[in-house]
Amino acid sequence: MARKFGTINKMSEKFEDYSYIINGVGGIGKTTLVYEIGKIVTGSDEGTFIITCGGENKPKHIPGAFGDVAPDFKTFMAIVKELCDNKAEYPDTKFVAIDSLDEYARITENFVVAEWNAQCDINERAKSIAQAYKGFQKGESRACDLMIQQVIKLQNAGYSILEIGHTKTKLKEDVITKVQFEQLTCNLDNKYYNALKDKVNLVAMCYWENVVENIEEKKNAFTKKMDKVGELADRKRVMVFADDDNAIDTKTHFEYITHKIDLSAEGFIKAVEEAIAMKLEASEGKLAKKPTTKKKSTKKPEPVEEPVEETVDDTTDEIPFDIEEAFEEDDAMITLDADRLAAIRSAFKAGDSGTKAKVKEHLVNYNGKLSDTMMSSDVDAIESILGLSDEV
Repeated sequence: MARKFGTINKMSEKFEDYSYIINGVGGIGKTTLVYEIGKIVTGSDEGTFIITCGGENKPKHIPGAFGDVAPDFKTFMAIVKELCDNKAEYPDTKFVAIDSLDEYARITENFVVAEWNAQCDINERAKSIAQAYKGFQKGESRACDLMIQQVIKLQNAGYSILEIGHTKTKLKEDVITKVQFEQLTCNLDNKYYNALKDKVNLVAMCYWENVVENIEEKKNAFTKKMDKVGELADRKRVMVFADDDNAIDTKTHFEYITHKIDLSAEGFIKAVEEAIAMKLEASEGKLAKKPTTKKKSTKKPEPVEEPVEETVDDTTDEIPFDIEEAFEEDDAMITLDADRLAAIRSAFKAGDSGTKAKVKEHLVNYNGKLSDTMMSSDVDAIESILGLSDEV
């Protein structure tokens, strides 16, 4: 009897086959970004259908922007139904943008309260989401369910989702250590945000990066404490896709994606496509260093605590071959001095994604980290890739 279930997934190479959340501070250009993404991918102003929710500002400032306004959740559902049932009328539309998530949640909560009041006893009528459906967060759960249903309908109809969120700093708690820390994240309620975040492939954070020079300490006239004061030398818009320090709330299914870029639609698309290409290469074994069959060395490398900015994929449980077998008998171990390590790290951070990928092939034997004790052949290869051969 032939089996009925089970298929082998083929990873798509296309940016437009994935869904995204784009968080960012007000006025940084999030709505313009989702419009430009659709324009670049499809070549049409109708590449992205922007649903402007509730009281969110309409994209009047964007020439060519395509979409409609959903002042309430009923209208939002009607727009989704139209896009799904009448998809042939939107041949150039690949993305549906929800602008913004906080207004999307607000109109959904209003709908849930009205829905509850229409069916409950008159003495149990609710004035807020917390009072709806009688029970701790049952109203919020109903709102969450409705929000996700609409997203899934759009995805099942073949659209990719671009969700726009605003930001705030929240106090988060590590689930293991229970230590609290501040994090730049979406201003949406955690219950809603976590549910929506689970349905996308990447969460990007957009903010202004300030370059401050001539920093000096000055005494604050009011607090009497010493404050650091400097001059703003430069300011630019950036997008962050991954943050090792966990100060910025991000998510990605593309483990090879560059951590940060200048904000632009072209840069966003390029970063994702390069990460996808590297993932596909890794799946074929092209990014992993092949093991050697020569004799083992008795000395193992000892990684330093400070890693390079980007590491190889750390989602696997172990290195796919015996690390000792990768060392050749005639390839000596050397110890790098501090200046040489610093030069390599600096050149690595300044390199493009292709250069970094080549370097990471030579770090696979060191847990993806630059070690002060490495095989001389790996050090020479890394310096050659980074153009440091004549400098060290």
